[in-house]
Amino acid sequence: MDKGRAVDIVYLDFSKAFDTVSHKILIKKLLMYGLDEQTVKWIENWMNERTVSKFADYIKLGGVADTPDDCAAIQRDLRQKWPDRNCMKFNKGKCKVLHLGRNNLMHQYSLGSDQL
Repeated sequence: MDKGRAVDIVYLDFSKAFDTVSHKILIKKLLMYGLDEQTVKWIENWMNERTVSKFADYIKLGGVADTPDDCAAIQRDLRQKWPDRNCMKFNKGKCKVLHLGRNNLMHQYSLGSDQL
């Protein structure tokens, strides 16, 4: 924006984020990304003893949105399948788009068949 460009930011809200995430998948990914086994075991024990709602339940995705091609790139990112592969669901009613910049195209993004 400091350079006069349009920017779109999509805020994606996970539905009950870590209350529904597969602990098995999460533990496997923590090990895969290099956390030591003792730390991973501590996290696993902590998750098994409590509701893991203390973590953030949203992510943000954004990029330059000066052209239709820029907006199409953001939309392609929204079509990624990783939430489904990791047993995560979005609360589409809480997902929002923030359009910034004077010449913003105000593109309408969607998750599946639902417009954001």
